[in-house]
Amino acid sequence: MKFVRIPLGVKIFGIALSLLGLLVLIAYSSHQQLRQVGREVYDLAEHILPITNAVNEVAVTALEQGVLVERILRLYELDPPDKDATQTEWERFEAHNGRVEAELSTSIVKIRTALNAALSAASRDELRKIEPMLERVGREHQDYHDHALKIFARLEQGERGNTTRQLEGKLSDEADQLNKELNLLRAELDGYMVRAADNRRLSDMRTFLEHLLEIERIDVR
Repeated sequence: MKFVRIPLGVKIFGIALSLLGLLVLIAYSSHQQLRQVGREVYDLAEHILPITNAVNEVAVTALEQGVLVERILRLYELDPPDKDATQTEWERFEAHNGRVEAELSTSIVKIRTALNAALSAASRDELRKIEPMLERVGREHQDYHDHALKIFARLEQGERGNTTRQLEGKLSDEADQLNKELNLLRAELDGYMVRAADNRRLSDMRTFLEHLLEIERIDVR
């Protein structure tokens, strides 16, 4: 069997053509990945981070509201109660309640707006996940607020017996549940941002290895 001897120039041209094709493939792959990165970065900057900041504001305001509840309860323990100071703290408590409700409403609006505007499917999936979590926070906060008002009303009427103390214990449990729901929500948002960064690094490493394998497959004989 007679082998055809391929001229060196043809071999070099073939190798150069193969390398050119690989470079085009790499450029296309990199372009697609950059588009995806751009979408994820856009969604994080325009949607996820603002929602995270809004949720953090809810958590801070709710914590401050809890401190006000403790102050009001202590003021009712005074004999006689300091009605002026109690009224002042009560007004601050209601003001904080209004802020929490406004911040929760703003966060839900941001989520629903982001669902229509997000470019990344992963971001939309995350937004669908956190919306019901935020709604649970709203329900827990409303229960906490209503329960606190019931206790304040009993204390205002001078009822400081076992029933009132039991209600105060239940209020503490509700505060713990509210904080738990807030922490779960914040952990979910933080976790998504970490996962997005990790997935990006894994994707970059996978593409790099694929490119190396493609180069090793080129026959230079």
